[in-house]
Amino acid sequence: MKPKLHCKLYLAYDNYTADFGFQTIEKKIENSYQLTWKHLPGKNNNHVTCVKFKNCNLWNFPEDINIIFPNMKIMHIENSKIHSVERLQQKMSLEKLILRRNEIPFLPGDFFSNMPHLNNFKMSENRIQFVEPNIFDNAENLSLVQYNNEQFIKNGYEFKSWEPIKKALLEDCSKSPWKRYYDEKKILEAENQKLIQEKSTLMKLQNVLKDEDLKDFTIIIGSQQFKVHKLVLVANSSFFAKKIKSNPDNGKMYLMDLFDINPEIFQIILDYFYTQEFPKAMNIDYQQLMMASTRLKVKLLAKFACDKLVEKIH
Repeated sequence: MKPKLHCKLYLAYDNYTADFGFQTIEKKIENSYQLTWKHLPGKNNNHVTCVKFKNCNLWNFPEDINIIFPNMKIMHIENSKIHSVERLQQKMSLEKLILRRNEIPFLPGDFFSNMPHLNNFKMSENRIQFVEPNIFDNAENLSLVQYNNEQFIKNGYEFKSWEPIKKALLEDCSKSPWKRYYDEKKILEAENQKLIQEKSTLMKLQNVLKDEDLKDFTIIIGSQQFKVHKLVLVANSSFFAKKIKSNPDNGKMYLMDLFDINPEIFQIILDYFYTQEFPKAMNIDYQQLMMASTRLKVKLLAKFACDKLVEKIH
């Protein structure tokens, strides 16, 4: 007989949450459970958007949970003694994944392969010894990664294939704040030097860029269209460079089909592309600007927006 595993269902903020907390399954080799729950009035499995395994003594989490709760966007696994992430590799609609204080030995290279919508990943104190170097190759939409006090960091492990995750905002909390500051300062200085060289080239093309008739590309966001130069897009953003080079004959891009972006924020980014000056307006939504700049791989603008957010906090 399968061991029973009960979950409580409740509303937390904007999420209908299935919480499997404070339970123990003694059989470490157990592969399946009998799940039980009782929905709130008017709710069903399709309404569940968050699944939590917190303070559970489980060897593995339930199989087919992606089928049971097909619309879950958030999974939070904390202090649950889970030893395997194999079932996390089922096809899921997850947008946010939190792994904290578990007993996971390693993360495989295809860990994110069935999470096409994942954009937020946090891991902390999971005793992870090893992470395969190609783990981020399939994480196309990942925009935020946070990791703290993991053994593979203490062991001096380095990712050998880090290119796909450069769009993410990385926070290595195992470093001291000063160490992180000086690392970021070195990166920023190198980026500034590169920017000076690129700006010099763009200045020579200033008269050409002022000519509206020479704008050869259209960015479409909802009902708004932005006429731009391919040259400017490619020079400022590796995101646009990749998209344009993969389809050079296409003169349009529907940006909303790729991810949600505010047209006003995109106009700020375009202004930066053409002037290389940070925005000076007082009413800018810096959180949206940081997210959009990160997705478009405009590093210095994303860093500028992030610094503005920090200033507001302090």
